[in-house]
Amino acid sequence: MSTTNNNPQILGDVIIMRGLPGIGKTSLAHKLLANLDVGHKGIILAADDFFTKGSVDKKVYDFDKEKLEEAYKWNFGRFKEAIKAKRPLIIIDNSNIKLFHFWQYIDYGQRNNYRVSILTIPHNDVSDRELEQRTPHGINRGTIYKMRKEFEWELIRKS
Repeated sequence: MSTTNNNPQILGDVIIMRGLPGIGKTSLAHKLLANLDVGHKGIILAADDFFTKGSVDKKVYDFDKEKLEEAYKWNFGRFKEAIKAKRPLIIIDNSNIKLFHFWQYIDYGQRNNYRVSILTIPHNDVSDRELEQRTPHGINRGTIYKMRKEFEWELIRKS
């Protein structure tokens, strides 16, 4: 994928990351940004940022399940601002377990002349225990197990 604009109608790229907590979405998002963001105007947007407080060298993650819906709305608002600012590369770094979690990003991005790609990181070969150990957000094995069972692999809405 190239963010070079060969089609004057395409304003940029949106990459939607999908995967379980601890699978490496954030690490991969940063690698993609470093390798694809030619003009250094790209951005990574994550609902987790809503729960992250402090300065760059002293960040503290303080998750509150009661505010999760608010965090998703906040992140989508930032996405709309990035589209308005015509950012050439926008990476959505959320778990996006179910289609409805990210459908609005696809719809809004395409309606605003962005090419949208979905990058799903497979998790079949990684145990819930390993993911629990990897995730920096303290998500327990039971929650990861539930997310794994609910993960929607089909990306096409059935009528």
